[in-house]
Amino acid sequence: ANTIASTSAISVALGGTGNNLAPVATGGLIYKSGVTTLAGTGQLSGVLKGNGAGAPTGGATQDDVPSGTTYEQYNQESVAITGGSVSGAILQTISYTKNYLESTADPVTVGEVYYCSDCSAAKVVVSTGTNVGQFASALGGVWQ
Repeated sequence: ANTIASTSAISVALGGTGNNLAPVATGGLIYKSGVTTLAGTGQLSGVLKGNGAGAPTGGATQDDVPSGTTYEQYNQESVAITGGSVSGAILQTISYTKNYLESTADPVTVGEVYYCSDCSAAKVVVSTGTNVGQFASALGGVWQ
């Protein structure tokens, strides 16, 4: 009555998966697929996209973010949004002191945008991508 056949999937309630997860692809994701079962996706890459009660998928883009959704960047070194456009939204730049921007900030990509938090006149600066402290004012010319 309380025995489990060697080929049975043990329910989640008993500490099992409720499913045979051997076929889940390397690089796939295990997710809850029902009240008492887990399932797996195929191999995923890119940004993970949730699909409500359905299986998650990979390869999400900025086009998958619904209008009016708040987006927060957690790792500024590895997140880039390219293409598309943003309108009707508030964008927040990364804020650094003038001293940090002059002596430490080393943006390697042309066009990275920062806010100088203690410049005598508020400034948004743009990386030239050449060296530490090398920026241009967003309004053109030298930033200091």
